Amino acid sequence: MNELRKWNEQYGEGGSRQKSPFGFGN
Repeated sequence: MNELRKWNEQYGEGGSRQKSPFGFGN
């Protein structure tokens, strides 16, 4: 899950929750 980690670092937990293209909703 290298992509998830990289994406999480860019958007962050709060950012990923608002706009989660993958739908995992961290």
